[in-house]
Amino acid sequence: MLFSSNVFAGEFTNSETTNSNFNRWNAKVYAETYANYPGNSSYYNYMSSGGDCTNFASQVLSAGSMSMQGSPNYSYDSSWYYNGANVPYRSYSWTGVTNFMRHWANYNDIGYNRAYKFRIYSLADALSDSGYYAIYKDLYEGDIIQYKGDGGIDHSQVVHRYDTTHLYMAQHGTSSDRFYYNQQLKEYLGWVNNQYTNVTVYTTRIKYGVT
Repeated sequence: MLFSSNVFAGEFTNSETTNSNFNRWNAKVYAETYANYPGNSSYYNYMSSGGDCTNFASQVLSAGSMSMQGSPNYSYDSSWYYNGANVPYRSYSWTGVTNFMRHWANYNDIGYNRAYKFRIYSLADALSDSGYYAIYKDLYEGDIIQYKGDGGIDHSQVVHRYDTTHLYMAQHGTSSDRFYYNQQLKEYLGWVNNQYTNVTVYTTRIKYGVT
């Protein structure tokens, strides 16, 4: 069993051919090259206007050959593109944490479900041995982890490498590429104890293949 206590709606697994062109190596190289703030100057930096974490995640997926879609329909969940800093030149899903999730997966069963696989964990389940092992075994370079507190989905990270024990996460925000997954969850739990009463962890696997 992946989940020890809660069952959530919205999970899915698509065909094993979904996004088979996604290049995990290129995504990894991009994530490790541009994780350090402020990142790639070809993209606008949104740190002063709500945060840059999802902009960075979108850049990583684009570098891994995920095609942009939907221009100029910037407000549709099926759209995902960047041609400039402001709408309509970029979609809400490129920078918005919830819109990003609705493009690649779904939120409250509303979304485009473009990724290969989407899983949802309570924080307690994600920190449990079985939950951590399930996440560790399921995600590879270029896959996405997002977090939701009481105030809504508020952070996106990208897997950029792994070893025999840990997944390592790249992000734009308070750190660059130095988080490993279990450390991040424990630090997040400490932060949440001061601000939130409930946290959900979302994992999005972009394609079936591991390379």
